[in-house]
Amino acid sequence: MRVLLFSAPWCRSCDTMKPLFKQECEKLNVEYEIIDVESDRGVDLSTEYKVRNIPTLIFLDDDNKVIGRASGSNAYTEIKNYL
Repeated sequence: MRVLLFSAPWCRSCDTMKPLFKQECEKLNVEYEIIDVESDRGVDLSTEYKVRNIPTLIFLDDDNKVIGRASGSNAYTEIKNYL
């Protein structure tokens, strides 16, 4: 599974999201690849995926099609739905 992680250096929630995601994947033995996208610099990708809040995780299948998303303060609880 590929995951686009949209974040920003000034975002405190973003700082905690990546380690929490990795921890859940390891618990469930899920293979993943995280692609970090700094939302201030990745404006084209943010627009393409309609990112309105950060942190936002976009879950992609093997064909790079979106299979789900989780964003904002609820992102951590939503992650488990896609693993």
